[in-house]
Amino acid sequence: MKVKLFFVALTVGFFSFIMNAEAGLLVKVTANPYITPGYDINTTTSGKVLYYIQNLSSSDRILEDFSLYFESDVFASFNFYGPAPSGFFKSGNYIYGTGLSLNPGESILLYVEYTLYGPASTLDWDEGDPWEQGWYAEGSGLFPGNSAGGSTALTPEPNTLLLLGAGLFGLGARARRRKKKLQNS
Repeated sequence: MKVKLFFVALTVGFFSFIMNAEAGLLVKVTANPYITPGYDINTTTSGKVLYYIQNLSSSDRILEDFSLYFESDVFASFNFYGPAPSGFFKSGNYIYGTGLSLNPGESILLYVEYTLYGPASTLDWDEGDPWEQGWYAEGSGLFPGNSAGGSTALTPEPNTLLLLGAGLFGLGARARRRKKKLQNS
């Protein structure tokens, strides 16, 4: 009976170790079309977009291969702006990155010139909202969790960030005044 309990505990401990020790490949990808001067999501149909590909610091894998999908009913054309980063190439409706060796916490920037079939806000994006594109990444490691995938996130418009910052500043100032008023009472 003691031997059976030992093996059950050992098996549970082993699987618990594997499940807890392994975070997997954790990647975040954002698209920033606002690098094009005067970009407007409701009118602009061509320009440049910056993709920020980050192997998150909480990841425990090295990002080795990456692909980004450009929908054929959204993008009339796309190509690298300037030379492609080392390991990246265009094929069909994809941009691929192979042999990247991106450690946790490291990132890479990808500049792309594009022409859309219409303004981004009027098009039917497969992933949902404008500038949400499907991506897939593979990494290396001993345990499962060597792949990740998702949709790019749109970097907020600069004016939206300024408005958010002003609102947070106002909330902070109000809280300070309120605290000071309570202390004086």
